[in-house]
Amino acid sequence: MQKLEEEKTRERLQLIAQSSMEGWRCFLESGRNSSLYRQSLAAVGKERAARIALLELYLETLTLEERRRLESNGENFWNAAYCFVREMVTPRLKNGANRNFARSIFGAAMRRLLAEEGQLEQRREAALFLRAMIDLCSDANAIVAAWQDCRQYQQSNTAIER
Repeated sequence: MQKLEEEKTRERLQLIAQSSMEGWRCFLESGRNSSLYRQSLAAVGKERAARIALLELYLETLTLEERRRLESNGENFWNAAYCFVREMVTPRLKNGANRNFARSIFGAAMRRLLAEEGQLEQRREAALFLRAMIDLCSDANAIVAAWQDCRQYQQSNTAIER
């Protein structure tokens, strides 16, 4: 009975990893191809530009009203970031063997995604986006920092245009 439960858990973990990889690929491609990423690269560097682009992709999923409410108040934004992270962070598996299995599956999924990237520079950029995705999905403070970077970049960009 326990063996069957463990097997079902591992099958679910494989499905979760596969679905996650598809989502990561979508965010990777969308972020990499966003005009905000390309425009902010020189001003803020690759790592911050990736975080800004990914955060903006997420914010674009919100209604205009939701976005205004969040962006009008830092405390509202932090609370929303905290709730987002709480939803994204998966519960810890109690079984150590399943925890190790999950790590290996997700690690393999990331390696496959990076291997699909081809050229070394593309793989480095993809790894940068993956790292940013992991940070943004696991730390509310990283989300707030990306939001502050985004606001700072947008303010400096607006000042340049004047």
